[in-house]
Amino acid sequence: MSGMEDLVMEYTPTPFALQQVPHGAPVRGELERFIATAFRDRHGAQIGSFMPDLLGMRNVTGELRAAAGYRTAQQERLFLEQYLDQPVETVLAAKLARPVERAQIIEIGNLASNGCRQARHLVSLLPPYLLDRGYTWAVFTATSLVRSVLESVGATLVELAVADSSRVTIGNDMWGAYYRNDPRVMAGYLPDGLHLSPRHRVRH
Repeated sequence: MSGMEDLVMEYTPTPFALQQVPHGAPVRGELERFIATAFRDRHGAQIGSFMPDLLGMRNVTGELRAAAGYRTAQQERLFLEQYLDQPVETVLAAKLARPVERAQIIEIGNLASNGCRQARHLVSLLPPYLLDRGYTWAVFTATSLVRSVLESVGATLVELAVADSSRVTIGNDMWGAYYRNDPRVMAGYLPDGLHLSPRHRVRH
């Protein structure tokens, strides 16, 4: 398999396609290098740990323009749960004042792009992709820049916690200046994300 046959085309006004890349896929190394380079260039970070499944966003000629990874809460502890005093579903349910099942939650991470335009396209593609796979809540750690990108396309977010670097005990990654960019643990309700548009920038 060349790695291009598994492109997943989503209904979207964007000229991009999502490609699911699990462990062992031929293009896995390309996506990992793309993500590591983005974190090095923006934060001076050195990362070698990646989400179990990665998503590549490619343009019509097959060039990689953005990437992200995901991990399901039902299958394992989430990386961002290190920042929380209770399981993520408990914290989220307390914020919402209603129950949330752990099986509904998916963690997004390893977000990387060639620029804010590509990042906006990627975040507009993620909600329908994840809803089709049975998830209703996405949780993630977002710096101030990532939060601004999400807000610019109309995302409604729930803040769960500040991401405190002193609580990280998993992995050997060196995060550089990442934690100086105000990372916070956030949640987004995926059905609300179906309206996100990379071409409509919300002005505040």
